[in-house]
Amino acid sequence: MERKPGYSMNVLSDFISFAEFYDRNFDIDLLKEMPILKQAVKSSAQYLYPNKYMVSFGDGHYNKLRKEPMLYLIENAKKYGKKDDEEYFTKMYQTIYSDEAREGKFIGKTIQDLFAEKPLQFDTNIKAAQLTDFNTPLFHVSHASWLVQRQGEGDSALMISQIGSLGNHMHSNGIAMELYGKGLPLAPEMGHGSSYFSIEYAEYYTQFPAHNTVIVNGKSKYPEMKSNHAFSLNAAYPKSGVKEGVFSGITFSDVSFLEPETYSNQRRVMGIIKDTIEEGYYIDIFRSTQKEGNNIKNEYFFHNLGQNLELTATNGTPLELKPTTKLAFGDGDLMAYDYMWDKKSMETSQDFKGKFNLVLKDKTVNMNLWVKGQQDREVFSVLSPKSTALPHGLLPDDINNNPIPTLVVRQNGEAWNRPFVAVYEPALNNQTNIQSVDYFGKNEFVGVHVNNKSGKEDFIFSNTTSNEKMNYNSFSVTGTYGIISKKADGFTLFLGNGKNISNGNYTLDLENETASAVLKSENGTMYFSADTTSVLTVSVDGKINNGILTDAAGTKYNGIYNKKEKTLSFKLPALLYQRVIIDMK
Repeated sequence: MERKPGYSMNVLSDFISFAEFYDRNFDIDLLKEMPILKQAVKSSAQYLYPNKYMVSFGDGHYNKLRKEPMLYLIENAKKYGKKDDEEYFTKMYQTIYSDEAREGKFIGKTIQDLFAEKPLQFDTNIKAAQLTDFNTPLFHVSHASWLVQRQGEGDSALMISQIGSLGNHMHSNGIAMELYGKGLPLAPEMGHGSSYFSIEYAEYYTQFPAHNTVIVNGKSKYPEMKSNHAFSLNAAYPKSGVKEGVFSGITFSDVSFLEPETYSNQRRVMGIIKDTIEEGYYIDIFRSTQKEGNNIKNEYFFHNLGQNLELTATNGTPLELKPTTKLAFGDGDLMAYDYMWDKKSMETSQDFKGKFNLVLKDKTVNMNLWVKGQQDREVFSVLSPKSTALPHGLLPDDINNNPIPTLVVRQNGEAWNRPFVAVYEPALNNQTNIQSVDYFGKNEFVGVHVNNKSGKEDFIFSNTTSNEKMNYNSFSVTGTYGIISKKADGFTLFLGNGKNISNGNYTLDLENETASAVLKSENGTMYFSADTTSVLTVSVDGKINNGILTDAAGTKYNGIYNKKEKTLSFKLPALLYQRVIIDMK
């Protein structure tokens, strides 16, 4: 079965083409008999980055969606009087191909169009919408081992595409990912090289080092093209395909993978934190270890568009990287390592930061980064072969043909209790909205403190179990992923997957269930959601007689006051994200 976006769109177009042929010749509406075809066309928008280009994993390229499926569904809706479908798919087409749709006509481009009874006329009263009207904040396709997270619209949006290896035209890539920023796939996939029959396709482009992933002992590999090595989804927020009643500004995923060549456990937690239109960043926590303890090394690869990569200490002092002959086939590593050049490295256990610089005619696009240090670490800056997934027109040809600056972080030994922890921020013209990044926690407990220039502070908690309580200052999280934020008088408690979260004044307890919950206070207004029954506890100053929480539907919940603890607790049912009011008297 085809999994890669481009090939799957070709298959969908073939099915739609047959339905159209059948309809024109026999006046039989196959879409009515096969509703999955309409759903497939709707779901194809999930492939799109905010710049309206598709993601590109496996042998794929960053192309636009095929037009034919949308056009036939508009034609079909007009013929059979499906007004809702006509509006939906015309609006979808207008949104993705607004330059052509505004003309109110369709110019045929395929041989089938010669046999059309008349040109397709668009209803010019139907206007374009936002791309987010056609996709969702998180979407997971288990039978393709693909997961996408997104927040925002246009160039300021953030989006993560994660891919395993399940199906045809897939690569040997472990838990790979792409990152979007400032209108571009900044951390891209590499495509299939010059051709399927080229030596670089076999030795480099389909192999782990060509992807944003982690390689164990220099040997991680499994069959490419037709592959059966999916990742497993442990947890995510929001639920796949859901956009109503969810908290906006935060998404996350937690996936696991058994790397077969070295028999290694890998687990990757990724998330988006986006508070305003311009402010936002990615979290990446990658754990990796050989199951039998044979951990020679784990290497974290991150490729990003640009002419160069700058790496510095946290105080801004450049790292003193020196030329090296490491990362080589001659050391027993994969042949793909020999495709990289201009290799420089230094051993360091310190936290560091950096930025990739993509200089264009009218602007510079950066990917700022912060990486947590660990003992027995070596940091590399290398150049990798160009991405063959980039299409003509998205970037100038000279940029498309440039090598890809690549960060490699080598962890000698295991990387499970010493995981790779990184923060990435797309930016313009050498700016940043992040003041500083520091870290807390140890072993499997990972903590990241991001101090934003807006004054907002984010404390990210990650663990491999939902039963262990993680403490930092007055904050605590029992779960595998949680975020506590504070800014002025406002705060956010985001429990992505867990049982309990507290900032010292407010506590959400899910009564030993593991699920998601959110409590947010902004400008004096409180918002709440939980996937299961929960208890919200509020610290109280002074004496009160009672308290009532009112939800958006007007339902009232009486609080229980604990005089000794000076707390007020509300037992609440599962609720979608909504405004709530707490009255204390």
